[in-house]
This record gives sequence, structure tokens and C-alpha cells, in this order.
Amino acid sequence: MGTHWQKLATALTLAMVVSSAPVWAQSALPFQGQSLRVASYGGGTGKIFREAVTGPFERRTGAHIEWSEGAPLDFMAQIIGAKGGPAPYDIALLEDIEAPQAAAQGVIYKLDFNNIPNAKLLPPEALPADGYSAAWGYFRLGIAYLPDKLKAAGIAPPKNLSIIFDPRLAGHLALPDVTQSNWPNFMPTIAAFLGNPLSDPEPTINKLASIKGASLFGSSSDMEARMTSGEIWVALWIDGRVNGLKLKGTRIEFAPMGIPDGKGGTLDYTAVLGLLTVTNPNKKALAEAWIDTLLSTPVASQIAIRSTYAPSNIEAQKAVKADPKVGPMVDTDIAKQFTPDFAAWPKVQDKWIDAWGKAFRR
Repeated sequence: MGTHWQKLATALTLAMVVSSAPVWAQSALPFQGQSLRVASYGGGTGKIFREAVTGPFERRTGAHIEWSEGAPLDFMAQIIGAKGGPAPYDIALLEDIEAPQAAAQGVIYKLDFNNIPNAKLLPPEALPADGYSAAWGYFRLGIAYLPDKLKAAGIAPPKNLSIIFDPRLAGHLALPDVTQSNWPNFMPTIAAFLGNPLSDPEPTINKLASIKGASLFGSSSDMEARMTSGEIWVALWIDGRVNGLKLKGTRIEFAPMGIPDGKGGTLDYTAVLGLLTVTNPNKKALAEAWIDTLLSTPVASQIAIRSTYAPSNIEAQKAVKADPKVGPMVDTDIAKQFTPDFAAWPKVQDKWIDAWGKAFRR
């Protein structure tokens, strides 16, 4: 008998086969024998993407996928470094910070949405106005915490980012280090929470440096081990990692950061879009076929349910919310989330890195 996920994958694939063919599918196997180089995530998330997309895409197009694993920041550096020569990839999965920089450098290309009909299932927030990308989904950044540890220490469950300044967490609080992939997303968030300007990092970083007994982490694998062991009680982390531990039986929760929205209310978490970009104009039609496949409801649903990251496809959102285990963990309302000023960040990033080094490398 097949596993639960094998059965789910089979059902979802069958559903996609009978769905309407996209614009680019003018004949059976229109890209027979071609290959597509995809720069995607590593680890468990990358495995989910490979297993969800490869079969449906290759059956629909006749093409073959060559996968590379890594981080969006590295992909951006590689494609910019190859500017003027052969592109290292045909597709790169980037995020809000990297995609505008890549577009400004002319190393990603505007999408032809006539070739991506499934993009019609995405809300406006998932389609950046510049037309260079489409979001498969988004990550939420927030506060991971161990409720039993906090209760034993007499600390109330966190309601916002003020928890990280509680002196009772000394030795049990973890913040992302400058090398951690989400550091550039957390810094603007913390600045906004404190009411500090993005243009001047010192007030925010000096406030963080004043926290007694805080440790820094560089990887989610390290943080997973430290929270599982009970060493770390509170960490600024990402929803999928927290949900993964919860599904394994760890008593862990994910709390909002309470970022002021400028209207008297607050925004719950920071949203980081996972963006699909074309990096090789010579494979643009094939790359758009791949994007269309990934955004299809069956594939998007499978990725979301297995990864616990919110999908952008509105039909996939319904499938996720209907899942009894995963549904309660996933917040599909991106309108409730904070979005840093990703256009402004590259202009001030070096100042933040320098200020961080001075404060934390003494």
C-alpha cells in the first residue's frame, strides 16, 4: 500500500491532468527532450518541491528538470555574477529582497502571463507590480516559544515583540545572526515595532545588543535542535519550521509580533514572498510552463500541505484550510501581515551589517 502522501500525490496529479491545458500547450509534449535548470530550496522544503512538481511538469511538457539547491541570496549573486554570459539557471526561486535587485540588474525577465493561466488564481499581493515574478506562496516570520517553559518561569505567552526584552529569558532567547537568511527580514520588522527609522540602524541594533543573555543562531537546523532540547524557550523564527516541530509532537507555539500598522492597529507577522523568476530568456517559454505547473491547484495544494507554508493560489488555500492537521497552523490572509520596505532595504543594508558587527562582534 502507498503512503498517505503517495496517494495524495496521485490524486492531485490526476486532477491536474484533466484540468484545462495552458496557453503554451499547443501539442502533446511541446518541449520534448529539452531540459530546464531550476535553482530551488534545499533541505526538506526542496524535497517537497521536487516531488510535487517534477512528475506533472515532465508529463505535460516532455522536458526534464535539472535541480540545484541553495538559498535565494546565493542564487541572486550567481545570476548577477554571470551577467553578460550564459545564465547558470533557467529559473531561480528568489524572495522580496532579491527579486527587485535582480530585475534592476537585468538578469530576470518579465513574465508573459498569457503562458501562465494559473496566475489568475493568485491574489494581487502575489503578483508584484513590476511583472518580473509570481509568488508560489509566502513564509511568515514570528515568535516561536515553548509554552511549558514559559509557564514554569512565570512568563506570560508572548503577545508581541516586547517578549524579547524580558530579562527572565536570559540564556533562553535566540535571535537570528547576520548570516541567517531571515536576518534582513527581521531587522526592518523590529525597527518598525520600535518605531525606529530604517535609514538609521543604530537605535534598533543597540536596543537588541542591550538584551542580556541572548544568543544568536545562523541556521534553522541549529535552532530546531536547541528548541527541541529545551535550551531555547523563545526565538524569532519561521512558521514552517515551527509547524514541522509541532507535527513531530513538540510542544511549541507561534505568536504574532504585533507590528504597528500606522492606523492604530497591528499586523501579526512578517510576510516574505517566495517568488518564481525566469533567468534565461532562451528558455522563457519552457520556464513559464514550469511556473504554470507549480501554480496549478493540485501542485500548489500538495506543496502547501506538506510544507505548511501558505500558498498564493486561492483554491489551494481552501484545500489547506480544509486539512484537519495543517489547516489550523496556516494563515492564508496575507493582508494581515507586515511587509518591510524591500525596495529601500538594499540602500541601507551595508549600514545595518556594519552596525550589527560593531554591536555584536565586540
